[in-house]
Amino acid sequence: MAQVKPKNFYPTNGPTDSAEVNANYTAFQGSLGTGDINQQNVRSEGVDLRQLSNRPIEKYVAQLRNGYLLSIGAVPAVDARYQSFSLSGIKEYPINHDNTGTTNTGVNKGTKLRINGTAGAEFDGDDFISVNWNLNLWANYIHTPMAELVTAIIDSNTKDGGSGATYPYGSGIGEWCFIVYPKYNTVSNALNDSDFKTAEAAGLVTGVYFDPSTLTGTPGLLTYYRGFDAFNWDHTMVVPSVFVSAGTANNSPFLMVNSNGTTIGGSLNGALGGPQMLNGSHHIKVKNNIGSTKLYGVQLYISGFWRMHGNTTGTGSPMNCGMFLEPDICNPSRVNTDGDPIPLYGVDGECGLERIQIDCTVYSTRGA
Repeated sequence: MAQVKPKNFYPTNGPTDSAEVNANYTAFQGSLGTGDINQQNVRSEGVDLRQLSNRPIEKYVAQLRNGYLLSIGAVPAVDARYQSFSLSGIKEYPINHDNTGTTNTGVNKGTKLRINGTAGAEFDGDDFISVNWNLNLWANYIHTPMAELVTAIIDSNTKDGGSGATYPYGSGIGEWCFIVYPKYNTVSNALNDSDFKTAEAAGLVTGVYFDPSTLTGTPGLLTYYRGFDAFNWDHTMVVPSVFVSAGTANNSPFLMVNSNGTTIGGSLNGALGGPQMLNGSHHIKVKNNIGSTKLYGVQLYISGFWRMHGNTTGTGSPMNCGMFLEPDICNPSRVNTDGDPIPLYGVDGECGLERIQIDCTVYSTRGA
């Protein structure tokens, strides 16, 4: 690179004017060639004044609110409720209901956030992506009787501890959960649901990410088991299925319900307060060999009920802790045509979502 001899403003420290300062910066810029940090131009040489700040520079910023707001005591619309696998057979749902609570797969509807218009976000290898979201979670509104919900009291006949339970290990309390997570679209600015992938599958980062959409086989502990030590879980937000109240009545859900709202069975649960307000985030540094990959959009997804569990026997040391998708219907009172009891000890559930917001910022760490 060229050598530069700037005009000194010292030792006299006399008055300066903008022309002198601009002349120096013009000389600096002319010596840099490309204007970027490279083999011929590094910070240690002290000439690249623009690059002295380590603060990331915002390249792209986008935000979306789905606009679905419920009144006190209201019941979420059908499309704003997301079911467990045992009820629907679906591994994951895109959260795409709009301000009316209706499924809407359009761009910038629901949580389908477009980044930098139709052009998409272009990357350098040192770029950084930050995705943040928040939502309100409502109670389980679909399953009856209330005593058979995962959120009901766990006793000797249902859930863990039951003699007929398929996987009779674990505490039960806090063991089941929904999972919310973002997926990334690097395929098309049309933002089709099928084109949203984990950060790894989208080509943004390396690693092995938890992804329900790729699971094959029969759901359950043996085939849908996902160990914490084998997959990245940092992009997931755990939605707890339990909110412990002061009472022990099994006609009140542990999930929070809107004040004065009516639950299944007609009981009031105003004492439980408002819906749970939850937030999550996912932050990734784009891999250096990103190439021509562009980010067109981000969308939130939600799973059915997953269950935390140890290894396949539920005992042993060291415990191989992970998660599996709950596939079984919950119906401990079921009987066959001859009157013989054939209880089902699975877990059912459906949660309503409202006031959802998602934002995405792409930062450059290379300066302006």
